[in-house]
Amino acid sequence: FGLNGHVAFVGAVSHEKLLRQMKEGAWDLVVLPSIVTEGGEKEGIPVSLIEAMSYQLPVVSTTTGGIPELLEGEAGVMVSPQDPIALADAIEELAKDPAMRERLGRAGRQRIEEEFAIDSVVARLVSHFEVG
Repeated sequence: FGLNGHVAFVGAVSHEKLLRQMKEGAWDLVVLPSIVTEGGEKEGIPVSLIEAMSYQLPVVSTTTGGIPELLEGEAGVMVSPQDPIALADAIEELAKDPAMRERLGRAGRQRIEEEFAIDSVVARLVSHFEVG
């Protein structure tokens, strides 16, 4: 299974162009293989995954930092950090299964709308501060 013609390494892309391409459906999935650095730094909840999920793109990432919180409920695929074989297997599985990409895309979008969209976040915050 060669990657030529299937995968594009596009280099740096402006945020505006990135969001436009996601909206236009230019991509099939988003992959963020995050790690914990030697100094212990790790991802919080990556905005890049939130943006992809909001456009109903399936995502593949690792079980580091806040990523498991974001992808809970099968809103994406997670693999162990620094496991290139597991990462490649997850990407291959999604590449071969359009129904799985569709299901994960819908689940990811729903997760963002229910738990991370500004309206739902503000409503939860307001309810914590209401005196009643």
